[in-house]
Amino acid sequence: MEMNRTWREQVQTAWRERHKYIKEAREQLDTLEAKRRTVELDDAELWIRVRLIVEMENAAAAEPAARELLGREAQHAGANFLVGQAMLERDDEAGVAHLERAMSHDYQTVFAGCELLHDFYTKRGQTEDVERIGRRGREHYERLEAAQSERRTFEPSDALGAHNLNETQVENLRDRIRDFADVRTAYLARKVVAHLPESPCYVLGIITEKRWYNFRAQNANNELIQSIVNGMEFPGETFVIILEDKYKPLRRSLKQIAGAQIFPKD
Repeated sequence: MEMNRTWREQVQTAWRERHKYIKEAREQLDTLEAKRRTVELDDAELWIRVRLIVEMENAAAAEPAARELLGREAQHAGANFLVGQAMLERDDEAGVAHLERAMSHDYQTVFAGCELLHDFYTKRGQTEDVERIGRRGREHYERLEAAQSERRTFEPSDALGAHNLNETQVENLRDRIRDFADVRTAYLARKVVAHLPESPCYVLGIITEKRWYNFRAQNANNELIQSIVNGMEFPGETFVIILEDKYKPLRRSLKQIAGAQIFPKD
């Protein structure tokens, strides 16, 4: 009986959460539709509209909205993926080109795209294409494994380059760093990686404020790092390090990277 009651409570909780999510999504979609009747939506709003229609209905229902977005941004990975998916579902081979375009612009669509193409070619009996897509999926998995491996750690000997963020992104990070009184200076750089360079890996180097006693315990540094990790939203995977001990020599190299100092504003 206790197990049944627990199960019912879990199901009811999940149902309530899903119901709340759908209600909020519907309200957001209604707001966009009302706005769309008076002014032109920007690209970000169009994409939100596409995703909400998928949530409320399905990919086929969202296809016209996705095509509207592609009319402005032909390389949009998400919109291409959705249009390709909808076309393959009705056995339209032209959808293959849309999926290929999506996968070439966003590596995160590769597994799902390969799965759709594998099913499509299987139904058509195109054995060679089935084998080709299978190999592509396996190769992508190996690439992800290699990318994960080189992003597992950061050492002072690792090569660094410019972060390449725009000023709005930098200003957003700078605003959040201001919340941490112990941060005197912050540098942001990109770790140079061989695998999936289109998915940046960043390094945020921190110089802390020195107190009157000129000593800062290691656990205080660890707490600061954890607070920054939990309290900030980064544009990608990011290592947060204190530029002391083995990382102290990086101060010089970071200063030499154009735009690396993001706090205070250089």
